Parts: sequence; C-alpha cells; structure tokens
Amino acid sequence: MILVRQMKADEAGAASEVMCACYREVGPRYGYNDEQLQHLVGMRAAAATIANELSSRTYLVACEGDGIVGVAAVHGNELTRLFVKPGLQGRGIGSKLLLAAEDTVRASGYGEMTVRVLFSDAIGFYEKHGMREFKTEIKDQGPFKGHEVKLLRKEL
Repeated sequence: MILVRQMKADEAGAASEVMCACYREVGPRYGYNDEQLQHLVGMRAAAATIANELSSRTYLVACEGDGIVGVAAVHGNELTRLFVKPGLQGRGIGSKLLLAAEDTVRASGYGEMTVRVLFSDAIGFYEKHGMREFKTEIKDQGPFKGHEVKLLRKEL
C-alpha cells in the first residue's frame, strides 16, 4: 500500500536517492553529458539542496513499507519535482503524488497548478491528468542551455 505524506526533514537523503536514481536512468536516454548529469545529480537532487528547500517548498513523499518510493515538491502553485523510483513507474505512485500536490496547491489558495517539463516523455503523464501545454521556453544559460522546457498547467 502506498501512503503519500509530507516529507520529514530527516528524509532529505532518502528523497535524494530516489531523484538521483531517476536522473541516472533518464539522463543517458536523452544523451546528457557528464556536466548535465552532475548538475542534476550533484546539485539539483542533492540532499543538501532538498534540505535547504524545505523552508520554501512543500515536499511530499510516497512511502511503501518503510521506504520512500516517490518524491514531489510544490513551490507556490508550481510542481517543481515529481519522481518515482525506477522500476516502480506505472503502479499509480506518480498519480498519487500528483493528486497530493494538487491538493497542496489548492489548499494554498491557488486555482491553477503549473509544471515545467524537461523530460519530454513525462508530458503524456501530465496530460493524462488534465494538464495542458501553454508555453515552450528555451534554456538560455547553464548546462542545459538551448534545451526546450515545456510549461503545462491545469485549473484546479
């Protein structure tokens, strides 16, 4: 049984492990170079980064037994993270995290949730849950300079 709840501060390391595993799996499929993978794994998904973000974001975790199998984060009305441990996708874990994120956004007084999608194979997941693309941005700096980011939104 999957339980989704707010993440505790001492779980940043476990959340980081899930995120890093996802980045390591997806990165090679997209042909990301070492600098890009290091940015994702060494900075964006680092336990210290997650711990620092706890003061400004709501982190949610999906738990099965004693382990964390998925992670989501919300900042304002934006879903900034959604990861499910590799090998466990397709079991509804991501859907449960997304619904909990929507509840978090709604409880904060927003009528719309947005997400920025770097990995194009995730777009279908979000569209299945009622999100629609409304903008495309091109990264203009950093290790992903020139990469497309799709912005999706859903009225709540």
